[in-house]
Amino acid sequence: MFKAAKRTPLLIALEDIHWIDRTSEEFLATLVERLAGAPIMVVTTCRPGYRVLWLDRSYLTHIALRPLTATDSAQLVESVAREQPLPETVSAALVEKGDGNPFFLEELARTAVERGADSRAIPDTVQGVIMARVDRLSEVAKHVLQTASVIGREVPLQLLDRVWRSGEYALDLTELCRLEFLYEKPGADEPAVIFKHALTQDVTYDSLLARTRRELHFRTAEALAGLYSDRDDVAATLAYHYARTDLVEDAVRWLMRAADRAAQLYANSEGVLHLDLAARRLQRLPEGP
Repeated sequence: MFKAAKRTPLLIALEDIHWIDRTSEEFLATLVERLAGAPIMVVTTCRPGYRVLWLDRSYLTHIALRPLTATDSAQLVESVAREQPLPETVSAALVEKGDGNPFFLEELARTAVERGADSRAIPDTVQGVIMARVDRLSEVAKHVLQTASVIGREVPLQLLDRVWRSGEYALDLTELCRLEFLYEKPGADEPAVIFKHALTQDVTYDSLLARTRRELHFRTAEALAGLYSDRDDVAATLAYHYARTDLVEDAVRWLMRAADRAAQLYANSEGVLHLDLAARRLQRLPEGP
């Protein structure tokens, strides 16, 4: 990377680093330590409350994004509802409820367009607004979105094909992309879709019954094992899914493999976390004779 930067300046953009794992966070901190004087710009975004490890560096600029103004909020609502303009009273109510949060305002506007102009019927939290939109989907589209939420933020279509067992879903997937719950990942090695926002995935995942969630985690783990079991880098993903099923022995086996993999990469913190979770799962094994 530093050699490439000598030929042409580099820009590295990382969004939502408040979701970053420990190993990646440590790598990023090490990278930032070496940036002084290099023709490399790293741009990161995070939510308020996340503590940036390299905030005290003299070559770092911190920009706090303020909430949108009422005028900007109104323009955002108008841009979302451009094909079905909302009454001014409704737009004003959405602007007030959105409190300058772009994502909340966008979801509020979409809900108002889909549900109708009665702003009093729109939930007061962004989680409630997302869930209201999910509930208005067709049964198949909702099931597709819930299945995708178990697989992860990024959903390879080959994996979704194996996990899905309820007939054709291509049109429903297209509809989910049109409604901007998901979007196609550009330039991927294999076709994949991504949740537009991590909060959308979280809310959809939480809408599943615990029994259904466990079943989908099991099917995802089976599909992953069938597709990528020869790849060492999927051990942690398999461990994640098996650890959320009732298959304790499988969960422990993959957690141990994930810990070994982390040790090979000197990701000691992650390795310890995998071992700790394996020990906790072992405590649930039935006692022998």
